[in-house]
Amino acid sequence: MKYAGYPVVDLTVAGETLRFEQDNGSMHVGTSVWPSSLVLVKWVEHILLKGGAGGGGGAGAGGSPSLSVVCEDIQPRTFSGKRGVDLGTGCGVAGLGLALLGLNVVLTDIAPVMPALKRNFKKNVSSTSLASAGKPGSKAGKVKIAQLYWENEKQIAALKPPFDYVIAADVVYLENIVEPLLNAMSALAGPHTIILLGYQIRQAEAHELFWRLCPDFFHIQQIPHTELHPDYAWDENDIYILKKK
Repeated sequence: MKYAGYPVVDLTVAGETLRFEQDNGSMHVGTSVWPSSLVLVKWVEHILLKGGAGGGGGAGAGGSPSLSVVCEDIQPRTFSGKRGVDLGTGCGVAGLGLALLGLNVVLTDIAPVMPALKRNFKKNVSSTSLASAGKPGSKAGKVKIAQLYWENEKQIAALKPPFDYVIAADVVYLENIVEPLLNAMSALAGPHTIILLGYQIRQAEAHELFWRLCPDFFHIQQIPHTELHPDYAWDENDIYILKKK
């Protein structure tokens, strides 16, 4: 699915509408909305609102329904209020969407993407329940923004890892960023971190290198397409759960 002709992309999450303004004339890929971020958010929402995979879900600890049949140690009751970091967030789709589902998220990207990110952050926070995050009765997670270059160890340390969730959607698109990405994901993760990866093949060389090196860092599980939101189960987009080795 492509959005080149659509300057604004809407995404409904938990009954609220997020609106993302793209800059399709920009030289930076982060100023456009990429489909895997939408698929990732709608998968999490689909599972959380159903109380477990397939409506009934598998049973996790204490008999609670699991978030995913693939990752049964994640429970809906433990998602809200956890710490997440969104790598290469771009317009903020994945991070803001998951924040509406209760995750406290740091949206990160490089300096040239910041104007588009800050614009979308400001408009979506002010127009949704994200504005009341942290207040009594609010179910939304807190959101903030931080600049992050994946090779910058000081910036990584300033984020105070490890996180409960590391989010990365449509970030494997050039061969020369694969190793910095994997190193950053590993540095931000701990032994119990869940890495949510939204994926689509962008460049053959990057694709080959990523999946050749990834098993050195992480255990890998793919979400079945039957578990995705039925309106966002697109053939070219996949969701993976990674766990640090």
